[in-house]
Amino acid sequence: MQELDRRQFLARAAWLGAATAAGGLVLGSTSCSKKESTPQCNDVSGLQPAQRTIRQTLQYVDNTTNPEQDCENCALYVAAEAGSSCGTCTSVPGPISPRGWCAAWVPIEG
Repeated sequence: MQELDRRQFLARAAWLGAATAAGGLVLGSTSCSKKESTPQCNDVSGLQPAQRTIRQTLQYVDNTTNPEQDCENCALYVAAEAGSSCGTCTSVPGPISPRGWCAAWVPIEG
């Protein structure tokens, strides 16, 4: 488990607070196109401008550069429903790849 120093913790808390304060997070859009091993979950056409800004501010990417930190092993990730390759997130609006990453990544406790 990666430990956060105070500055990192406060930065993440501020981002999460800003994301929550923006309100209106609609996590219903799960459309995405499939690639061989990593789903591309970047169809943000159903999101409001503020939601797109949250996604950009949290630096969401479909493919993590750190295999130890991806959405699938993040406490904020909600797994895809049957028939979809993209899940959702409690902090990042829109479709989320299980192999994605964002600055709000939090390890699953346990």
